[in-house]
Amino acid sequence: MVDLDGTVIQDDGTVVPGIEDTLSRLSNLGIKIAVVSDRPKREGIGKIAKLRYSPDYFVTRNEIGKAKGSPKWVEYICDAFDIEHRDVLYLGDTDHDMWTAVNSRVLYLNAAWSNPGMEYGIQVSSPAILTPLVENFFMKPT
Repeated sequence: MVDLDGTVIQDDGTVVPGIEDTLSRLSNLGIKIAVVSDRPKREGIGKIAKLRYSPDYFVTRNEIGKAKGSPKWVEYICDAFDIEHRDVLYLGDTDHDMWTAVNSRVLYLNAAWSNPGMEYGIQVSSPAILTPLVENFFMKPT
């Protein structure tokens, strides 16, 4: 799960440099990507349309019916992808993103390029770090 605002789209409305390549690389590894936004659907669609990359799923507050922080977000994605909570990583940049992960008992990765001051989660300094992090720590055989 990847947060939209700040994590994928910067405050100035531009795409975070390197994020599209990172999401594509993760997809090529067989990882399903859900971009999530606490914005209403109509606002989120305008932002996600800026991406050349197309996620497997785009989910907004309209589908969930609750603001971020609720475990309903992860439950919705688990149902959509037919996966377990243990198979989910959440990349975000706000307290609401962190609480969504914590309340769902999934691992939270902080997009430190957007919020370097966040003290919680695994700090990911740039989009380029994400793919090797996932490959080296989460995709190796048991």
